[in-house]
Amino acid sequence: TKHYLATLVNQKNIAYQVVQTSTHWAFLLVGAVLAVLFNNPKFPNRFSLLLVSALLLFVVHIAIRVGKGYINQIRWNTLERELIGLLDVDLTDKVREERLKDFQKSVRIYHWEWQSPVSAKRLFLKLLFELGFFIIFLGVMSLLIYLYSQVSDVTLCFKRILFIVVGVLVFGEIIIFRFFSGYLRKVYYHPGIKF
Repeated sequence: TKHYLATLVNQKNIAYQVVQTSTHWAFLLVGAVLAVLFNNPKFPNRFSLLLVSALLLFVVHIAIRVGKGYINQIRWNTLERELIGLLDVDLTDKVREERLKDFQKSVRIYHWEWQSPVSAKRLFLKLLFELGFFIIFLGVMSLLIYLYSQVSDVTLCFKRILFIVVGVLVFGEIIIFRFFSGYLRKVYYHPGIKF
């Protein structure tokens, strides 16, 4: 029990750092790209269109990384809370036995079976509105739409191909995360989770 608790605390802290660091990287990356764009005397041009298209791909990738970190943070926090609840000295033997069974069930669900404590809908809402990715996506998409309409040094065919390639890559990454990674394949809501 003591060793598992230390592992949970460590894993929870790692997940927290992934969420925070990756979110900071997303904002930093957007800021760096904006600095490059607005210091470009030929803005808007083909370079800026390609750069913002690549930025969208990176931001989606970072958002998915943040989502995985958030799922793990809730996962490890839930297990840690249940384990600490077992250490309460005022518990009767019957209550301790029930809590132990609940804890063993949670370990099986969240650690061994790798089920998610968070649904895809709740996760995407959390990413967009609480972790700041709505503002990032709104800004990047607005800039991309502006560039698609204003860049004149490329053909319409090039713009269409770029649009299709970026769209396929963005939605492909989202679909792979949602349906094929182990993170959101199965969801189990723990009654004690509060967001």
